[in-house]
Amino acid sequence: MSQAIIHDNEAITRRDSIVFHKQLKQCHKTIKRLTLEKERLAANYHYTDLKGGSNHPYYKLVVTGLLLILFL
Repeated sequence: MSQAIIHDNEAITRRDSIVFHKQLKQCHKTIKRLTLEKERLAANYHYTDLKGGSNHPYYKLVVTGLLLILFL
């Protein structure tokens, strides 16, 4: 009787361990995917911030400074 209980507990523990390992693996995949997505979004934001063009906050300041240097 006690051998059957020990065997059942080992089987349950093994099954729980397998389920936990699968869930942990899925969490790692999700974290990796979210990290890559965050890096991609940060890179896109940085690129558009640098690309900026005439909407960039320092555009008028830089153009004015260059014109002053050119004509002085």
